[in-house]
Amino acid sequence: MARSIVPVFLTLLFAGLPVVAEDIADDQISLLRPGLTKSVVHEVGSTGAVLGGSFWEEGSQLRVGSGHGGGSDAAGGFYHVALKRVSSGTEAFCESASGSRETDVYEIERLANGGAELVARIPACLRPIVFCPSLCGSAGLLVPVTHAVDVLNLAVDGVGGHLYLAIQASNTIDSGITSDCVPCTGYSGAQNAIVRISGLPSVLEVIPTFEPSAGTLSWVVPRHPEALPAAERFSVYAGDLRDLPDFSRAAPVACAVPDSGAPQPGDFLSILDPLPDPEAGRGSYALIGAEYAGQRRFGRQNIGGLLSGRDPAAFRACN
Repeated sequence: MARSIVPVFLTLLFAGLPVVAEDIADDQISLLRPGLTKSVVHEVGSTGAVLGGSFWEEGSQLRVGSGHGGGSDAAGGFYHVALKRVSSGTEAFCESASGSRETDVYEIERLANGGAELVARIPACLRPIVFCPSLCGSAGLLVPVTHAVDVLNLAVDGVGGHLYLAIQASNTIDSGITSDCVPCTGYSGAQNAIVRISGLPSVLEVIPTFEPSAGTLSWVVPRHPEALPAAERFSVYAGDLRDLPDFSRAAPVACAVPDSGAPQPGDFLSILDPLPDPEAGRGSYALIGAEYAGQRRFGRQNIGGLLSGRDPAAFRACN
């Protein structure tokens, strides 16, 4: 029996990079979306190792592709870097040449459904006051430290739900402030690094996971089915492979799965196998759609190299 399961090819970027301790590259990153975490996953040295399509090393410098880059998560949100000039509020911004307390701020935005969500915020220059203890028994010093950051590029791993930033960061202390007794050595340094922000929508949170089972069609409900907030029900359609990509010929075989009410993330759903054994040389397919608040979604398709969402209007009504 020939059956069709639309394949999803997963490319995991930056896998296996070591986490670096005592970092400054991610110090100024404020995460503004609940559930996100940050870490330095690669510190640039001099190996010349390729890190991905947007980042690589050359000598001791961090080289990047053109512009600030961008990319999409599994739910279709597009991420980019917006550089803005803002005035100091409660933050200790560096003083500009004109004496005003303004600085450039890198804002990581997620664009979706006609709106923009601020995901992370990174001031380009802060000047906090730190306490440096004395090594000679005298009183320590309150010392201003200039913490500068340059965001060079951005890339997104839409499969795993990670965002990567190429960052150059440095901490410096004004000359003449420190002494042998108060060296304040713990607040100076520089780091070129790849910072990973994790917690974006991933493929496993959007696409149902199918479970092989004899005589049934089974799947696990993801957290955000087809990038919807939830699913009120699933519907199942079946058709002949020769009709693709014309889904108007697909026949509804199950219209309200489960019949006990709205499914929950992690639920295991199952129906009787709707695909009959085809004749030799022919094949059939089954496709699952999710419905929430009147919206129906049936996954994505790649036709002629163009990736797009399948048109729900192409499918027959399922009642």
